[in-house]
Amino acid sequence: MSDFDFRSEISSEYIDDLRSLLFFNAEQQKVADGIVASIEKYGLPKIDDDGTKLKVSVEKVPEIQAIYAYRKYENIDELVGVMLFFRESVDCISLVHIAVKENYSISSSKGESMLTLEMLYRLKDIARHLKKVEYLSIYYQRYVAKRIIINK
Repeated sequence: MSDFDFRSEISSEYIDDLRSLLFFNAEQQKVADGIVASIEKYGLPKIDDDGTKLKVSVEKVPEIQAIYAYRKYENIDELVGVMLFFRESVDCISLVHIAVKENYSISSSKGESMLTLEMLYRLKDIARHLKKVEYLSIYYQRYVAKRIIINK
């Protein structure tokens, strides 16, 4: 059983946490080339707040979707991760961005929780349920897509 809860919606109360994950994450320097490549290809993420819910949009991908990872901490749902993705073609789901809270990265004290890997498995599971999707594409190396085959 997972220590995390994954949801497709996020309430406005998490605006500061989401900003920190997407724009002020100290771990981003480790994958800076991939982030730059993703921004060049898809555009900058932007957070929209309607007063109740947040929505992340990306300039060049109007159909972007998000999954948010939460962990229960002292009866509070702590936002610990986010991933942005979309169906790029009939057979491909593309991961545009993934970010985890610094203390959940592989190199941190809570890295053993393997949040990034669990999020990728979650995306693979989503793709597995979509007709005709055969692989995930991840652009975290400059201009080179890593393809993960979906076994249905």
